[in-house]
Amino acid sequence: KTVMRSGTLSDKVAAMALTVSSNPLASMDVLRRLLAMAGKKGRRESQLAIDALADLFSNNLLPSDRALVGFNDQIVKLSFRGLKAITDEHLLHWIAEAEIKIKY
Repeated sequence: KTVMRSGTLSDKVAAMALTVSSNPLASMDVLRRLLAMAGKKGRRESQLAIDALADLFSNNLLPSDRALVGFNDQIVKLSFRGLKAITDEHLLHWIAEAEIKIKY
């Protein structure tokens, strides 16, 4: 966290990427900050963020075996399978996946 606040730009981006890759569900706000950095006008800042995001999405955030599924589609898919018990863990993963889908 200290590096993300007071380190060099390269160190900040690397720390943010490491935080998101280690626990994507708990670091959605850090992912949002990286996405905001990618849209800034400063060429170096945006390029570092874009490179980190490309790596994160391809290696950590996107499932390799299927497309991302939106929140409402998860519920429909689940009802077709006949699963009746939706746990808090299901909801947490679905919300995170839906947000990643929107951001991607």
